Amino acid sequence: AAAGDGGALHAGFGSGLQLTGVQVASNAAGGNGGGVAATAAALVATNASLVFNGADGAGGGIAGDASSSVILVTTTVASNNAGGVGGGVSTAGVLSVTNACNVSHNVAVSGGGASCQRTASVVVEDSLFDGNSAADAGGGVMCDGCACELGSGSRLEHNTVGEAASVLDSAARGGGGAYFAVDP
Repeated sequence: AAAGDGGALHAGFGSGLQLTGVQVASNAAGGNGGGVAATAAALVATNASLVFNGADGAGGGIAGDASSSVILVTTTVASNNAGGVGGGVSTAGVLSVTNACNVSHNVAVSGGGASCQRTASVVVEDSLFDGNSAADAGGGVMCDGCACELGSGSRLEHNTVGEAASVLDSAARGGGGAYFAVDP
């Protein structure tokens, strides 16, 4: 377990990290990014798998700061957990989830599948957010004061918040499927 950020990998300060056909599994971080942390970096994961990772802070699978971009293409982010926001992915930068990504069974306080904050710009297309859960808000996706586009082929299924009422519906208090908040 890494004491700081990035349980398995930490891409930092102007670097680029490409994960192609790679599995990042069973890692832990005392800070953010149980699998991978990106600080002012570009992370591209293609045909990759980030599973069973955990972070005490944000981003059980992946954490990106406001100066980072996280691009996921045909990638699985599953069964990760975060003590803060973003069980699967947490970012304040750019997040792109496309081409049949599967973000499933992740757990966090807010944004079980993904949490996007403030300056984030988020695009989700042709991807599935399924079975994620959050204690507070946004079982599938939580967009807090950021630009978020759920495009063609996007599916939010079986995500829950709090004491989830029904396994068949993305419904509960605080946006079982998705939660969008705008700062006053």
